[in-house]
Amino acid sequence: VPYNLAIPRSAEDDSVTMFVIDSIVDVLYCIDILFNFHTSYVTDDGEVITDDIKIRRNYLKSGFVLDVLACLPYDAVNTFSSNSHTEIFSILKVMRLFRLWRVVRSLH
Repeated sequence: VPYNLAIPRSAEDDSVTMFVIDSIVDVLYCIDILFNFHTSYVTDDGEVITDDIKIRRNYLKSGFVLDVLACLPYDAVNTFSSNSHTEIFSILKVMRLFRLWRVVRSLH
């Protein structure tokens, strides 16, 4: 994502390699969403929550929207779009950086 934001590219300049890499990242983000719906979490009190309904409700309230915005295939839409909205798609890809920050923060 930082590379894509730092270097402005048009649809004609995009290499197949970058498109494939971005597509793989999109798929991995979508798979991660599925895993997050089944991953237990720890409350502030230290209690481990393993109930599926509570896990899903917590994920929907905490990070689901950000994760969905991060996994949308902006490059694929931009490549096959006839409009020149490259700047808008680049800005929307910043959502991936916010998601990455959330992942890094949860590792601590």
